[in-house]
Amino acid sequence: MAAHVGSFTVRADGLSGKKATEYESTLVGMLRSFEQFKVGQALMRGFRFYNRPVLVYPYDGKKGKCNAHGGGDFGGLFPSKISISPQIFNGASSCFPADAASASPHEVLFHELVHTLRSAAGKWGTWAAIAEEAAAITVANVFSSEMNRTLRDPWAPKSVAAVNVDPDAFMRVNTELMTNFYRQMPEFFRWVAEVNVPFNPIRLYYLTLKGVPRLNSAH
Repeated sequence: MAAHVGSFTVRADGLSGKKATEYESTLVGMLRSFEQFKVGQALMRGFRFYNRPVLVYPYDGKKGKCNAHGGGDFGGLFPSKISISPQIFNGASSCFPADAASASPHEVLFHELVHTLRSAAGKWGTWAAIAEEAAAITVANVFSSEMNRTLRDPWAPKSVAAVNVDPDAFMRVNTELMTNFYRQMPEFFRWVAEVNVPFNPIRLYYLTLKGVPRLNSAH
């Protein structure tokens, strides 16, 4: 059995009965819930735009006890995959302290979805691993900002400590990251730039560009 949401197939590999049903219904609900947020709408629009099949399945433990992973390219029926078990990230646990930044189930899934969208766009792995993480954390921070939650340091992927990140300063220091991201995925970049929240360096960078479509949310 499997559940489907757009290009996503949610399959409870290794689970059976009630646990399998609960896993599939939980992940379907989480994926659909992103449409309630502006940056989530941008993300889901990206998956519709690239239209590559994505498999979501329980965390396989390959990245250690407290983790999840997503991306590609795996080939076969599902070139893009996400391995995640949301219960790992429910509240304070042995994995994370109560004040951990970007460690809620939705934020972790969002982060992995950014990796997977880059796979769907055929861009996964074209950057160094640290840059892939910085890009995913940056977009996930926009999501956290929209939810009024704390942010992570995009260049410290192993840290879940909350940090204060000035979006304008971040954009100026990370012009190369912003430029490469825009050049590789201009449509998705523009959709994220439409989101007007306290932390969105992608929006600030886009507003510096010349000869590009005007943002609908620009004043």
